[in-house]
Amino acid sequence: MSVADLRPHGTDAMGAEIVVVYGFKPPEYAVYRTPERVVVQFADAPDRSNEQRKALARLNPLRGEINGLIDKWRTKPNKVHRAEWYDRRVGDALVVALEDDVASAETLLKDIKEDILGDRVTIGRFWSLMAALAASVVGVIVLAVVKWLRSVDTGAELFTAAMTGAVGAFFSIAIGIRGRTILPDLRWGSNVMDAALRVAVGLIGGAVLMALVAAGAVNINIGDQPLRDPSAANHWLFVLLVGFIAGFSERFVPDLLARTTGSTDAQPAAKPAESVQPAAKPQQPEQPAQPEGARPPDVQKEEDLVPEEGAADTCLTGADIPDDQVTSDAELPPASGGVAKPQAA
Repeated sequence: MSVADLRPHGTDAMGAEIVVVYGFKPPEYAVYRTPERVVVQFADAPDRSNEQRKALARLNPLRGEINGLIDKWRTKPNKVHRAEWYDRRVGDALVVALEDDVASAETLLKDIKEDILGDRVTIGRFWSLMAALAASVVGVIVLAVVKWLRSVDTGAELFTAAMTGAVGAFFSIAIGIRGRTILPDLRWGSNVMDAALRVAVGLIGGAVLMALVAAGAVNINIGDQPLRDPSAANHWLFVLLVGFIAGFSERFVPDLLARTTGSTDAQPAAKPAESVQPAAKPQQPEQPAQPEGARPPDVQKEEDLVPEEGAADTCLTGADIPDDQVTSDAELPPASGGVAKPQAA
């Protein structure tokens, strides 16, 4: 099939329906979209077609990643328009590449991929928040029903702290999503599981922390009011705050339990300290007494600055000296001084 034979709402060489055409330049190329993906029809001339295929080969990995990210959107009614918008941008980038500007087309495709990832992350954050909200509501309702069915006051503080722990965990997740500190996964199942687990940790942590406080293993003071006293009028506020703290700080209760485990572990018996005697220095042999004025044997002699001339004989006695270098006695300066003659007594 040639490029000129392609028409909107027709079929291509593979029998796929042509939904929309993005670029059409017969007999050079055609860029169009099918219900599954964006397709390129290369030139009719075999040589030109081979050149286009080689030039666009470097774009195939990016095109595959983009198709993988939005493939499921094409079949969802609420996402199909988003997928068509990204397909339009991919088609425009391929037209740029077929006009012999592959580098710019690659940059455009990379930008499209980053925008799709941003959308997927936003959707992941939404699923995380909804899953955390649902898990918190379900946890609070279940605990409230169990507390009501017990019809006794024993353990009522633990149920209350557990419920507020679930609320504190949801509050922590909401703050993390708002501050972009929580990085959700691109799979919604992972996001739902992570959010539900964090709520479960907060729920259990609230009950455990309240049990530790009631047993006296942990001391938590809030202000100067005696809220910790069960007989106090506002003691229920203390229970709510303890559970909320345990749920909001995900690592608070696990760190307390880790310290408790470390303190209950048996410490290894300390070995008796062994006395360490310093090693005796080897005795030096006594040196014989040196005569006065003699150099000690351990003093090194002064280093010879010119060792290679140490064997040279510099005495001129008996040496044959040329006549032009000999000074006669007449040319010598007169002598001065001398030895004084002894005077007679």
